[in-house]
Amino acid sequence: MVIVGRHINGITINPVEYILDDAGKEMQFANIEDAKMFLKEEGFTDDDMAWLVFETVPALDEVNAILEEAVKYIIKKCASETESGTYYVHADDFPEDILTPGLFMEHIVTIADMMLGYKSVAEADVEDGAISTILCTDYCPNYVPAPDEADKYPTDRTIYDPLAKKQFTDAYDTIYMIENLLTEVEGLFNQIPPAIQQAILNHHNEPATLQHCIRWGLQAAKEIRTDWHMVVSNIPCGDQNEGKH
Repeated sequence: MVIVGRHINGITINPVEYILDDAGKEMQFANIEDAKMFLKEEGFTDDDMAWLVFETVPALDEVNAILEEAVKYIIKKCASETESGTYYVHADDFPEDILTPGLFMEHIVTIADMMLGYKSVAEADVEDGAISTILCTDYCPNYVPAPDEADKYPTDRTIYDPLAKKQFTDAYDTIYMIENLLTEVEGLFNQIPPAIQQAILNHHNEPATLQHCIRWGLQAAKEIRTDWHMVVSNIPCGDQNEGKH
C-alpha cells in the first residue's frame, strides 16, 4: 500500500503531512500509479507531484501480522529478563527487522491490548510512550522472590510457556472442567440401583439415552483434552506450543 504526503512548507527536514480520507486517516492506494492517477484527477500536475512523498506501508493484515510477531518477541524478552515481574517496553526494545520505532509508537495501544491476550501478561498499560507490563511470575524463570516467599519458588519449579494464549488455556481449562463434571455425573448415575437404571433405559430408549450421553460425553471430553494441540493447531491465531499449561 502507498500513502502520499509532503514536507511541511516544502522543507525536507520538516515532518510529512499526509493526504487524509474522509475518516481522517491516511489515504492508502494500491500502488504509486493509482496514487498519481487520483492526484491528477484532483488537479495535481507532474511538477506538483515532484514535491510529494510516496511512501510504501504494509497493508492492514500485514501490519497485524507484524504486530503479532513483535508481541511474541517482546513477551518472551519480558519473561526471560525480568527479575521482579515488571517490565517497561520501549520503542527501541525491538530489532528494526521485527518492529520499527515508528510502528511501535503508531500502534502502541494495539500492542498493549494484544499483549493482554497472553496468559503470562497480567497487566499492560501505556505510559509516557512505553508499555508498563506486569507478568505472572510462573512464566518468569529469572524472577527473584522476596525472602518471605522464597519457598514458593524452588529452583526446580515449573516455568510455563509465556506465549500460551489466554483463549486457548482458558478453553483447555473449561474442557478439563467439563471432563471432571461428567466424571462426577457418572459417579452419581452409578449410585442409582441397577434395576432403576434399567427402568430409565426402558422408558427412554432413544438413540441418545442418558447412559450413552454420560458415557460418550465423558469419552469425548477426555479425547479432546488429550488431543488439545491438534484441536487448536489449525486456528490462525494459535500456536502448536500453546494450550496445556
